[in-house]
Amino acid sequence: MWSTTGLVLAGGRGERLGVYKAVVPSRGEPLILRPLRVLQELSDEVIVAHGGERQLELLKEICPEVVFVADEETGPLGGLLAGFQRARMPWVLVAPCDAPLLSTELYRALLLRARRAEGCVPRVHGTANPVVGAYQREAFLGAARAVVSSGGQAPVDVLSRMNLVYMDEEALRGMPFGMACLLDVNTPEDLERAQNHLAGTP
Repeated sequence: MWSTTGLVLAGGRGERLGVYKAVVPSRGEPLILRPLRVLQELSDEVIVAHGGERQLELLKEICPEVVFVADEETGPLGGLLAGFQRARMPWVLVAPCDAPLLSTELYRALLLRARRAEGCVPRVHGTANPVVGAYQREAFLGAARAVVSSGGQAPVDVLSRMNLVYMDEEALRGMPFGMACLLDVNTPEDLERAQNHLAGTP
């Protein structure tokens, strides 16, 4: 379709799960592998942003074939900036490591909409999701640097500085797993919900 870099954000510590989320077992494999495979299918290169040496050691055992960048434990915006700076392609697809219900269909739809602007992200109940999206690399970097220079740290602040289009709830319902496709695994209950969806018993 287009020249794209895939960026998986894997710097979170996962306090509520009690373990590093990227390596939490989900249906027999680490949680990160499902979103990673989705982006690998659509991207010319894949980058994983991690939060430190211990995380890097674990990730290298799971997905040694990708490019790794450190987010210096500054949270999602740090991981986004590190990944976008390392990306070689003009478009970047972003996914969190703890979202096992993401799909290639979702990202193809985001890319098709993104061509009308500088990017596309889902928006549910009026709230945009900045860590699931398709972005023009240079436009995102410019907006993110402006946020950082003004003292901001939240990824959502970057969106207000970009010309974006949004995937609404109706479109999301047409994706695999419907609205649940954006489910983040933050608790054991979330993990059970995700596994039930993957097993076909939501």
